[in-house]
Amino acid sequence: LNETFNRLYKQQLYMQQMELKQLQMQINPHFLYNSYFMLRRMLEQGNDESAKMLSGYLGEYFKYITRNAKDRISLYEEYQHVYSYVKIQQLRYERRMSIHMQELTKDIRNISVPRLILQPLMENAIEHGLEHICQGGIASMNFAQEPPRLYIIVEDNGQDTTDCLLAELRTKLKNYDSPGQDATALINIHRRIQICFGPKFGISVSRSRLGGMRIELSLPLTKE
Repeated sequence: LNETFNRLYKQQLYMQQMELKQLQMQINPHFLYNSYFMLRRMLEQGNDESAKMLSGYLGEYFKYITRNAKDRISLYEEYQHVYSYVKIQQLRYERRMSIHMQELTKDIRNISVPRLILQPLMENAIEHGLEHICQGGIASMNFAQEPPRLYIIVEDNGQDTTDCLLAELRTKLKNYDSPGQDATALINIHRRIQICFGPKFGISVSRSRLGGMRIELSLPLTKE
């Protein structure tokens, strides 16, 4: 039995590592194209200061995405990555939406988390939740502690979040290991969290107080 459990656990860890590599490779090509077209437009218009900011954020973003380092990092490092992503999107969508990120408090900066769990959540809110909003869009990321758990909450005020969509997502999250399951970013993150920390943690979805979707990611408050 011990040998069987060890073998299954190693298979899960291997699957987790492969899914991380898959996430690293899933750079949205439209995000890349649009960012570089925006950079070119800024330079053509003589907006050197904004172009300098954008090129810096892009460099940090792609350095993190392409880094083949350890699978677990500090929440602060993961936060810095999603911060670069948000700054790029703010430059791109400044007339359509506002994006808010709560600052990390010192007591949770060193919490150990899997890599690439925050940026896909914010991308889901911006690219999908606010896809059809022309102005007044809002996306936010906040943090809450209820020991022994840390909650990361991403919300938007998108108009496309229906009860049917929420029910469908809940079913997919519940049955994330079913054969033929779609390997979306949310499913991928939920699966990796549960492999790392167990079934008490992971992603849940609900209606946001803003009117769109609320994604709540729960993690253990551990610095190991």
